[in-house]
Amino acid sequence: MPIIKQITGKHVLAICVAFFGVMLAVNAVFVYFALSTFGGGEGGKAYQKGLEYNTTIEAARRQDRLGWLHRVEAEASGDVRVVLTAQQGAPVTGLALMGEIGRPVDDRFTRPLQFREVAPGIYSAEAGRLEPGNWVVSLSGARPRSEGEEILYRAKERLWLKPNS
Repeated sequence: MPIIKQITGKHVLAICVAFFGVMLAVNAVFVYFALSTFGGGEGGKAYQKGLEYNTTIEAARRQDRLGWLHRVEAEASGDVRVVLTAQQGAPVTGLALMGEIGRPVDDRFTRPLQFREVAPGIYSAEAGRLEPGNWVVSLSGARPRSEGEEILYRAKERLWLKPNS
């Protein structure tokens, strides 16, 4: 006849401590990797952005009333080109256009862009060599004035750079 040991309180305590110890160790590893690979959030000041939500909506409506259209192109060499046109196809000239280019998920590859108008309605900036894959270009355009600049146009465009075949 087999001998079965009786489970005592010490056995139950040891099983519980082992179970929760393993669970805590695995969770600690997950937390470490989560915090070391992504800092969270796209940007700071979420509360302030929330307070300015109505202002943001009104700026978007003003931009829509302008009726401007944009086309963004980028090359692996780093040349980023933006073509801005009005509703009737006339070029939009005289803007102070700034922006940045970066990967959609990781801020480590984000680079600022300072555009200059190379032809009527055509703005160009140099970003440095760009690897193939997904990129996001964010733009802000303003008309320079004596009392400062008012942002007239904002755009965010996702681009795909093909690998060299």
